Amino acid sequence: AGTITVLPLEGAADSGGQLASLYFEGRDVGLELSHAKGGGGLRRLTVYAIPMGDDGNAEPQPQVILAEGDSFDSEAVYLSDDQSLLWLAYRESGQRHWLVFDARRIEELARLPASQLAITGDQLTISDPPPALAEAVAAYRPLDPWQRLLWPQHESRVMDARAIANEWRQTATAGADFEAEGRALLAELLDAPVRPIRRQDLPGQWRVRSLQASSLGVFLYPWFKATIEPVGATLRLRKTSGSQRRLGLLYPSSAWPDALVFLGGSSVNDEVQYHYSRGPDGMAEEAWEGDSAGVLYQLAPDRLLMILDADWEGQFELYELRR
Repeated sequence: AGTITVLPLEGAADSGGQLASLYFEGRDVGLELSHAKGGGGLRRLTVYAIPMGDDGNAEPQPQVILAEGDSFDSEAVYLSDDQSLLWLAYRESGQRHWLVFDARRIEELARLPASQLAITGDQLTISDPPPALAEAVAAYRPLDPWQRLLWPQHESRVMDARAIANEWRQTATAGADFEAEGRALLAELLDAPVRPIRRQDLPGQWRVRSLQASSLGVFLYPWFKATIEPVGATLRLRKTSGSQRRLGLLYPSSAWPDALVFLGGSSVNDEVQYHYSRGPDGMAEEAWEGDSAGVLYQLAPDRLLMILDADWEGQFELYELRR
């Protein structure tokens, strides 16, 4: 048996149309549902993949997975939290069955009687899966809490932070004399060996200075104050002085033992400080302008590096924390 976390696809019972949009291995993958006449069940599930070309105008490549004639329960459509497996209920000879579909690779994995699946809350348990499905379930990895919160448009700020900073460093033109100290510090921080995170080293008072890089050059700011404190399974970082401040949580990542993921908010002067738009302050319907995301590395027991709000246009901010 295997258990995975699933999310109901709300709205599938109300109307056809776009059900989900995924991204996988250079393709946009979309799932579309259309209803039978008279609103009976779901008539058709079409999966289409759009290769991501330079011009962005590639034609969809549709593939019908569930065709007319099948009877689908449109109120039972689930997607695994990592967006890899799609589960749809249908009826055959009056009995409920499940279709399990690899939503990323556009591949049907199994059709199973209802007795092999059990859903309790957001947990789906499957017993005696056939080989293809067993392999997919074994490969499934539940999302870390931060992955459930991160907006898609902020993914590069976390996943590509170091790559963006290193690319800027390699391609940036020579700067003015006043940038020399900042450029030297940037190179030192990015070249410094990273050690596995020791959570016990982090809480307490810190000094922090910011290095901001963009097409305009590198700007190094003086030292200010910051604190890190435990909050459950996370740590809260707060930059408490200076005109530009940050507040947010540091999350452990199952994939990166040598990093913590930062999700928080940035503010200026006397503005109210908020966390990330999905987090302790609530679950916003859209990202906030002040959202901030990045990665923290430990360079020594008393020295930390953060790479924040990196984008592929070559703009990012580094925090050096010392005590």
